[in-house]
Amino acid sequence: MTRRLLFAAACLLAGLPAAAPAQDAPFASASCPVPAGVLGYPVWVRAEGAEVDSAYLHALAGALARRWEPPSPRRGTFPGLERLRNRLQPPEPRMPDDWTPQARHTARVQATLVAGGRPGDPRIVQGSGDRGFDRTLSTAFHDGAPGAPDLPRLPAGLDSLRVTVGFGIPPEAGAQTARFAAQQEGVRVITLDVRTNPVSRRDGPVGMAPGGSEVAVIKYDVDENGRVDPGSIELLQGGRGGLAGAIRNGLATARFQPAVSNCRPIPLTVVQRFGRR
Repeated sequence: MTRRLLFAAACLLAGLPAAAPAQDAPFASASCPVPAGVLGYPVWVRAEGAEVDSAYLHALAGALARRWEPPSPRRGTFPGLERLRNRLQPPEPRMPDDWTPQARHTARVQATLVAGGRPGDPRIVQGSGDRGFDRTLSTAFHDGAPGAPDLPRLPAGLDSLRVTVGFGIPPEAGAQTARFAAQQEGVRVITLDVRTNPVSRRDGPVGMAPGGSEVAVIKYDVDENGRVDPGSIELLQGGRGGLAGAIRNGLATARFQPAVSNCRPIPLTVVQRFGRR
């Protein structure tokens, strides 16, 4: 006898699916083509007291934007997410599908980068007034989002560098900017069928959620044609009793609507929670 697996179609790196916003936010469009005045949420970097190559500042802005973990109510519901080490980096950074920045979500932060060391604690010099948002800003400088790129090394000859980083603020003179996607859609399921055998009691408690439900958190990559790369599938949490194998088999024949950024399909990493009772 087999049992069909119920999966939680929520994700931090790609939504499965995400609800469309009721109206466009100031930094994003809900439809294509993107209006000319909607440029995407900016993260910019300016060096303080030093002449630094613009290419380095541009790379630093891109890394900080991808390392930042914007607010996400669902992030904490994915056990094992901290184990994620490899994920695709889309052409533009993307916001979590369960949070959209509003006009008030702006800040200016200063930090000191140190050659071969951890950056000093960032200091918010202009906050948003939203404490939940402001608390996330330090993630860009410290541990960063799971699977995010490292900060680029300081240019040769510099032991430290003081930088100002703007979040959601128009770029200032001398700054280099990375912009989040002005329009995005998450990966959506077309067909995905996972069937498993009943789990023996002796297989628990690992991979079991409170109340006796078995769970697995799986990472996989969906290409721009809606196909899963079999080599990208990783088990992050749970998956006892053959559950992980059943999910792999299901993903091998699954079809998805690919993610979209700035009105074009892109490959994207998905982190998904599967479960059954």
